[in-house]
Amino acid sequence: MAQPLAFGAFSPGASGGTITVTPAGTRSSSGSVVLLSLGYAYNPAMFYVRANPGTVLSVLATPPVTLTGSGGGTITLQTSGTLPASPFVTTLPWPQQTTLLMGGILTVGNIASNPPGTYTGTFTVTLVRE
Repeated sequence: MAQPLAFGAFSPGASGGTITVTPAGTRSSSGSVVLLSLGYAYNPAMFYVRANPGTVLSVLATPPVTLTGSGGGTITLQTSGTLPASPFVTTLPWPQQTTLLMGGILTVGNIASNPPGTYTGTFTVTLVRE
């Protein structure tokens, strides 16, 4: 992975909601989630893919994963969308790399169930060559 998926700083508010980072790098929220501008990065995950020109690649959907907070609490992460959109055809000659960007959606509870801290976890990305 060249760049981890990051959602920046936010406050879940009274009822929680979702935070979305698109493959294009935009961030939005729903529910009572307030997006904060405290200098923390938000960006899609970035991967470099090498394949022969004309190779068709599909990104398999990943199941939701649980992120654990440094101060307690858990958040659910679901990956969402890729750029280029899946499936895609590689066009660069070997060994040049195609950049693959992947977005995600966090589902958070209220401020009591998701206290401040850093939430971390891992997810697996599977590419299928067709």
